[in-house]
Amino acid sequence: MRKFFAGLGIIFLGLIVIGVVIFCIFARDGKRLDAQSKAYVDQVVPVIARSWNVNDFYPYISPELSKVAPREKIEPLFAALAQRLGPIKEYQGSTGDSNVSYKTSLDFHGAPST
Repeated sequence: MRKFFAGLGIIFLGLIVIGVVIFCIFARDGKRLDAQSKAYVDQVVPVIARSWNVNDFYPYISPELSKVAPREKIEPLFAALAQRLGPIKEYQGSTGDSNVSYKTSLDFHGAPST
């Protein structure tokens, strides 16, 4: 019985070590992602908000966004933003942090969900 509990303790200790290593990896990557996302937002927001022109927005979008939000759907939004907000007057930089999440579930087709 003593060997069983010793083995169980070693297994739990190993799991704790693995958890700490994974946490450290995510913490390091999170800081890098925070810096990258802040630099990207600080570059893109002033360009887009200076005139609310769709042509300024489209070089920055992902292929996934262009599939679900084609230009015909985004143009009225940008026209409304230009009318209601007008051009940006001052940009003081972004704040906050990036969040990373992972899903391990499968969608109904059996492919990993995003």
